Amino acid sequence: MNNNDGQRKVSPLMKIFGSKYFIRTVIVLLAIVLIYTASKYSFVYLQFKENVTDEVYKMIIPLMFFALITERSLEIFITAWREPAAADLQNRNDDIKKKIKWLETKETLKSIDDKNAAVRAELENSSGLEKEITVYRSKTQRIALITGLVCGIIISAIGVRVFEPLMVSIPAGSQGEAFHWVDIILTGGLIGGGSEGIHKVTTLFADFLDKTSGRINKQ
Repeated sequence: MNNNDGQRKVSPLMKIFGSKYFIRTVIVLLAIVLIYTASKYSFVYLQFKENVTDEVYKMIIPLMFFALITERSLEIFITAWREPAAADLQNRNDDIKKKIKWLETKETLKSIDDKNAAVRAELENSSGLEKEITVYRSKTQRIALITGLVCGIIISAIGVRVFEPLMVSIPAGSQGEAFHWVDIILTGGLIGGGSEGIHKVTTLFADFLDKTSGRINKQ
């Protein structure tokens, strides 16, 4: 059997675009472009509302609601789509493990060498299936992550935002457009990340307020 049969060929372009260094470079370049644009068009400072803390807590409930609806819906769709094949792979692997146990206790084989050879062959089959199951489940997780992000961005694009409710006003022109794009993308990521991510953000925010108020009281 050719050693390259079980390996997927990766094109040079895929290696470049999939590299962590390429992703970091793109992020740095985007940051430079944003800084240049902000300085060129003299973006003004955005002012938060005086009751920004209350606005944050009021915003958490709808965000949590949309995140829960999104993750539960995706869980149903992706489970119906991907789980049957994963269950089939797992059942095949379980059958092989049962066969290995049967071979180890079987006394009718001609010799110990025959038994060991048969067991080794089944172990290789089981190892191959376990790798296939791991790859399949990893792909399912990537699909869920990307689909969640897309759904989150769509929900944010139709009007659910994180930063806009916290601001006194949104500037017009290019700064306002940039603000809305950033708000949509970050809100989409927050919703797509699920309710657990929003819960962590809320907990961190509450802890920060408690520590800040504690320091002020000590002064």
